[in-house]
Amino acid sequence: MPKLSEKELISFIKGGNSASLFLLYGPDEYSKNICYRRIIKAVSPQAEPILFDGQALDFQKLHEECVSVSFFSEDKCVCVRNPDIERFSTQQGEILYSIVSQKPDSTALVFIVKSHEVNTRSSAKWAKFVKTIEESGIVVECAEKSQNDVISMITSTAKKHGCSIEPSLAADFADRCLNDMLLIENDLVKLCAFALEKSDGVITLDAIEHLTARQLDYKAYEIVKQLINKQTNKALYILDSLFLQQVEAIAINSALASSFLDIYRVKMMQKYNHSVSELKDSFNYKGKDYKLRGAGYDAPKCSLGFLKNAISLLSQADVTLKSTKDDKKTVMERTLVAITGYNESVLR
Repeated sequence: MPKLSEKELISFIKGGNSASLFLLYGPDEYSKNICYRRIIKAVSPQAEPILFDGQALDFQKLHEECVSVSFFSEDKCVCVRNPDIERFSTQQGEILYSIVSQKPDSTALVFIVKSHEVNTRSSAKWAKFVKTIEESGIVVECAEKSQNDVISMITSTAKKHGCSIEPSLAADFADRCLNDMLLIENDLVKLCAFALEKSDGVITLDAIEHLTARQLDYKAYEIVKQLINKQTNKALYILDSLFLQQVEAIAINSALASSFLDIYRVKMMQKYNHSVSELKDSFNYKGKDYKLRGAGYDAPKCSLGFLKNAISLLSQADVTLKSTKDDKKTVMERTLVAITGYNESVLR
């Protein structure tokens, strides 16, 4: 059958349909976890699945578990995590396909890929494997969620908990969590509990500010915004909060350089009238649309000279942090002051 989305799989299961062969892959870890739990609950409600590590797969034992029928129960579930299809030898591949074709319907076999990317265009082995599963089972490709999908998930989940959140706040909350659905899910539980107790179920900006653990990349982006606006004191205040959290100076410097590099790339795309979306194909922005959105807001405010100078100063700071015993906080503070002290107008 054709590939299904997360929602289509859930509808398939809710409709009382059954299958005994599954493959889950794609960049959205949150959706893969949900699909996996749904499948296991449907095919093996009474017993835990038998787990195999696909990176060090014992093919003989896998064959025994999948093909043999349990004495105590006809039904069983076998899960192979991270099957390394690309590295399997021809003989190992033949055994795997034999298992897939010979196993009885009473044995549910689930493959879930979590540690590496599946590219059916560049890998003939993966293309063959995906096609084989499609022919007799269900393939679920958990694609990246759009910003609208993430916002919808936040608002609907809040509603299920008896709470409400404005879409604009949901977008800000998602950015603070770097659009990581697992982080969003964890922090949303705290926000809903707080909102029900303190504000009649309404999730407010103040609650998000105080209860959401801002990730390093997000705080780095906030520092960069302040530097662009020449708000040095505000930038230093955020920097101080990171040191209070005992974040390593080298990590902070790296996150700042990465944020400036995002803006520089977007600036160059805008300068030569190219679509910013083209950057996704050349750099690692999969699942990181928030980075390009933020860079898109800030790029028009900056000159190329300012951006090049900032990246150069952060590069020098990286060398200093790794090669001297200078106070690391002082190094970072000097660097931020030097960035805002650039003598060309930041605003165009």
